[in-house]
Amino acid sequence: MRRKGISGNIEMQFVAYCALQLDIAKQEQRL
Repeated sequence: MRRKGISGNIEMQFVAYCALQLDIAKQEQRL
């Protein structure tokens, strides 16, 4: 399910950004 073009790339970056924010939040809760 790969989308061609810019919209797919932006969507992938958005998902990666959300995942990164979740990882940071989990690390902050441990501290």
